[in-house]
Amino acid sequence: MSTPEHAFQNLRDQVTRRVGARLFTMLQWIPETGILRRVYTSHRTEYPVGPRSVEISTAWLQVVIGERRTFLAATPDELAEVFGDADLIASLGCGAVINAPIIAEGDVVGVLAILDAAGSYDLSSVTEMDRIVDENGADLARAFTALSASDPEEIQ
Repeated sequence: MSTPEHAFQNLRDQVTRRVGARLFTMLQWIPETGILRRVYTSHRTEYPVGPRSVEISTAWLQVVIGERRTFLAATPDELAEVFGDADLIASLGCGAVINAPIIAEGDVVGVLAILDAAGSYDLSSVTEMDRIVDENGADLARAFTALSASDPEEIQ
């Protein structure tokens, strides 16, 4: 059986190859508290995993969590409207983001976040991201289910 770390690393490899990503993060959605918890990241120093809340705008939450749609911010200005850590993001050479909801049994259980240089992503990138998430949906659902009973510090 695949571990959450294996499932997330496999997804990271696919996303990097097919869409591109300087920064890759998996977030667990905890609906009871309205918190997103980082459980996997390519940049552990800047974005550590653990029980910290990830702060994102209400509009973003409505799109990704409420409407279960993939979010695209293709420019630094669009990104800064949503994310409070836009300066840190820019310092990593990133200026575009795609966030895709991970759905299990009809509920959002997590969010995949990828970032790269400004202008790196467009609507075709979103389409490919959605395809990758669909192809890996069962593995991701199992990974997030397993995380519910584990310590996120155990995941990269």
